[in-house]
Amino acid sequence: MGLPSSITKHLININIIINSWHTVTYRKNLLQTAQESSRMAKALENAGVGGLCNVAIKIKKTFDEASNALGKSSPFLAELQKATSELTTIALEVRDIEQRAVEYLLLTVTTDSITDMINNVMYDLDSLNAKENVSFYNKSKKKTIECDFEKIRTVLTNSVIFARSFVQDEEIHVVVDDAILSYYLNTADNRTMHLDAIRFTITTQEYSKIDTNVITYKSEMHLTQIEIPKKELDLPLLQNKRIIRSHYGFSSSEIDNDNFKQVYVIPQELRKVRPAEMDNEKMLLAEDEPSLKFDSTAEKKEWELIDKIKHYAPKVKIERVKAAIQYIKKSHATTNRLSGEPFYLHPIAVAKIVIDYDCSEDTILGALLHDTIEDTPTNAEVITLLFGEKVANIVIDLTNIECNIGSCYRLKLSSVDNILQSLAVRDKRSLYIKIADRLHNLRTISHKDIDSQLRKAEETILFYVPLAEQLEMKSAAEEMRGISVKVLNVGVKAQ
Repeated sequence: MGLPSSITKHLININIIINSWHTVTYRKNLLQTAQESSRMAKALENAGVGGLCNVAIKIKKTFDEASNALGKSSPFLAELQKATSELTTIALEVRDIEQRAVEYLLLTVTTDSITDMINNVMYDLDSLNAKENVSFYNKSKKKTIECDFEKIRTVLTNSVIFARSFVQDEEIHVVVDDAILSYYLNTADNRTMHLDAIRFTITTQEYSKIDTNVITYKSEMHLTQIEIPKKELDLPLLQNKRIIRSHYGFSSSEIDNDNFKQVYVIPQELRKVRPAEMDNEKMLLAEDEPSLKFDSTAEKKEWELIDKIKHYAPKVKIERVKAAIQYIKKSHATTNRLSGEPFYLHPIAVAKIVIDYDCSEDTILGALLHDTIEDTPTNAEVITLLFGEKVANIVIDLTNIECNIGSCYRLKLSSVDNILQSLAVRDKRSLYIKIADRLHNLRTISHKDIDSQLRKAEETILFYVPLAEQLEMKSAAEEMRGISVKVLNVGVKAQ
């Protein structure tokens, strides 16, 4: 049971505020579209969409308590379970639509010359007859920038045109220089990650008075705010803010009678913080349900897992396992591994491995769901709602990204941060799954490029093999060591 398609499509309209906002023919229609979409999203927010999932969680807990008290055969429980399922579906869909319709942007990330960026913006301004009295200064020590080139180009063009609407004939300076962006990591030691960044300043200040010192800015990637544009000129500014947030950056504006200044800061290497998975089309709101039809080989592997569970873990509720399998099939439906097989078969393989070391239901479910938060739009709240808090905690332990409630964006962690995160994990169940995950990835490592193979092999020898030995996962440790040594030897011969 979901939302009417008309509401879904209407909310998605906010994603189609096109870059040609400055074309007079489109201005009023774009403003109306943005206003209507934003008002509807705002109305959903005011109606308590954010709390809908909390209500569903409370009902689920009530259902679990009633189940223990009344027994499984109660007609009351059957109705309550049905109502909980329907409410859960609606809650998740509405909350996801609200967040993504007003915030999420799919990026095409490339590495390009900063000089080319400036030249392209100058070309855009010239074609719009807006280049006069605009000066560019490239003071950055960096040669390139990794970003969505066209979207950042749009930000700069928008900003100059927006500035011109305020200052008429005054000189506008566009300064490109270096800065630092900071990202808070929700770790035990509350660490902060710092990255080199590129700062774009668009201002009417005299060039000699522009501050070009390297400053640290706090990323605004998790600031989700529904703003309703009041006039046509609000459109480019709101679009700029959204693009900068999608680049995990920072933006500010100072506009008064004597001064105009806009500052945009984005990481120089976006992929260090924004996972490539964020820019997979599966992260977009889907208009149609994904196909869950897979070949007989895939189905065979599902049944092999179920048979193994029945044999080695007879107390595990097979209904919950099947529910988890259906969930990952839907979540990973459009994704294949480098080997070409459906991605959901990877967590099934991980679950099969982990059963050799831990047969508990939560561990098996955690293994099946371990990539959902990292690689799909799913978040920890959803896993808690559908599979319980214990399973959700295991999946969180296994997630190599930072996820914030209320935001559709995730922060990528470095390999070092991932290892440090693993060292902080105290739940053996999570560690068993982490080893099983690494083992299966090693078994299919030949599909990766040689640099990735060498990096994974070194990490495995230095960290994962000792961890497996500490957990008394002897056979896993031996297999990981054997594959890693073989990869490293091939690498040495290749050099």
